[in-house]
Amino acid sequence: MFHSLRAFRSHLMRPLVFATTLAGAACAQAAENPYYIGASQEFVRESNVFRTASRVSDTVSSTGLQAGIDQPFGRQRFYADMSVLTNRHENYSELNNVSHTENLGLDWSSMERLSGSLRYMSRQNLADFGLTGGSTAKNLERTQQATASARYGVAARLGLEGSVEHRSVKFSNSEFNTGEYSQNSASAGLRWGAAGLLTLGAGLRATQGDYPHYKDPFDPLAPETPDRLNRRDLDLTAVWSPTGLSTVPARASATHETHSPASRPGFSGLTGSLGWDY
Repeated sequence: MFHSLRAFRSHLMRPLVFATTLAGAACAQAAENPYYIGASQEFVRESNVFRTASRVSDTVSSTGLQAGIDQPFGRQRFYADMSVLTNRHENYSELNNVSHTENLGLDWSSMERLSGSLRYMSRQNLADFGLTGGSTAKNLERTQQATASARYGVAARLGLEGSVEHRSVKFSNSEFNTGEYSQNSASAGLRWGAAGLLTLGAGLRATQGDYPHYKDPFDPLAPETPDRLNRRDLDLTAVWSPTGLSTVPARASATHETHSPASRPGFSGLTGSLGWDY
């Protein structure tokens, strides 16, 4: 009888072991697959659509698709992702729009001490009505950003870093083109530390910007005047990572900034930033 029970249990366990083996193989294959695709559906209730004192509400339905790739090869890693959302307003159909985001990136490193990254981002979304001066006209904001950076390891924890960046913002509605701009910046400096608790940095940063439709916000009758921005920063930075889930970046800078229109004053003084990424 005991022999029969053991045989019966063995007969039951075989398909379970086989199913577990298949599930483990499927998970391993999924983990090695660099591609992904997905869909989303979201409903948002806006209590103040136009960000004005006369509050009006609306419900927005956003239907989306996402796709991407994250592929390491050798000492490099390439990734790309894209998301597209169709946004439909229940009461204000004139605000219906398609928003999208695209990201491309390449992390690279040599066999010695040189490494770096390339990044590109493009995004389109409905502009924040809180920045439109009370206007309720539809306005799409389009942002592009491209960055290239490199690091050379001078010692185990000390590295020389440099980067260049381009960023531009444009609007679909010419009523808001005073906020359009393009900016180019370059930086170089030293960074001490490793991937861990604390890294410290010091460097120089130069920025040039063009605001082709600048208008004095305090003088509604003033004409548009192209503004050429020149800025120089001496940066001291710190990045604290108390846990694997939390990062606190901080920056303090000595800044000198000038503008081409006489009506827009320059600035010399201290600037900074403090953030928390979770």
